[in-house]
Amino acid sequence: MPTRLLVEQLSLFDENGMREEILEGLSAQRKSIPAKYLYDQRGSAFFEEICETPEYYVTRTELQVLREHSREMCGLMGEGVVLLEPGAGAAIKVRHLLARLEKPAAYVPIEICAPALLEASRKIQGDFPR
Repeated sequence: MPTRLLVEQLSLFDENGMREEILEGLSAQRKSIPAKYLYDQRGSAFFEEICETPEYYVTRTELQVLREHSREMCGLMGEGVVLLEPGAGAAIKVRHLLARLEKPAAYVPIEICAPALLEASRKIQGDFPR
């Protein structure tokens, strides 16, 4: 039986405080803008592109660890696990675990960009209906 796609969007910032936070970051000696204001749909797509560059080794390294150890990881998690993934992005890495988990209770991707979260969730649901 296919599972339901249940998505709840929680706001990470108060739009009324956005101006103050950005001005505070740009007024500091070391200029910055809180990342939560940069991760819209375009920013999320841009980050996915960055992850594919030769200079950004983090994603490749994580994928290698998952390819080599996902079977053992899933064995340790056992049945009925609720798998949480902060910073799920396009939910590429978690696929190695979902393919090997025995009777998972739920997968909960967590992402700052709601459209990216919905897109990744729909793809995961289509590929892993259980």
